[in-house]
Amino acid sequence: MTLVVLASNPTPSRTALYDALAEEASREGRRFHVLYCAKTERGVAPSSVSPIMRHAHTVLRGFHPSLTGLQAHFNPGVLAELNLLKPDVLVIAGPWSTPTILLAGLNIYSPPPRRFYWLDDGAGISVASPLLMAWVRRLAYRVYSGFIVMNVQTTESAKAQAGIVGQVISLPDTTNSSALAKAVLGQLYHARP
Repeated sequence: MTLVVLASNPTPSRTALYDALAEEASREGRRFHVLYCAKTERGVAPSSVSPIMRHAHTVLRGFHPSLTGLQAHFNPGVLAELNLLKPDVLVIAGPWSTPTILLAGLNIYSPPPRRFYWLDDGAGISVASPLLMAWVRRLAYRVYSGFIVMNVQTTESAKAQAGIVGQVISLPDTTNSSALAKAVLGQLYHARP
């Protein structure tokens, strides 16, 4: 079984978690790979990005325009990379509205991987967002089999705003990368299809 994570860019905390996920996946005889939209993002000091990554990864080629102060990633090659990796499980860990994230959600694979969206917190899914934006977000979220959340508040916010119909995987709120990796893999691989 192959687990692929699509993330915006490497950061020290993400790198530590993905290294732990790779180690745990290897221990279980599974493949793990991370696709990054960019090496870094505007406004993030290069020194804050960990230069050593022990997990298999690819930094996708692409364009990274800044739209109203937000970094957007457009990596047209994401579909080809996903086709090569053939994930059984795809975890999206980046802003839902980024073009690359939207592309990765397309159901063009045969068979399609189970897709999970990692919600870090409730901030990105505020109920107070404009009506059109909330409608587009709900539409985007419907391509996912489920959602990975770290706390009850995020779960409730996601259900209220996104109309989550898929499975919700709740993880322990911990900074221990190894414990989190075991929880992630344990729940993702045993999640119902």
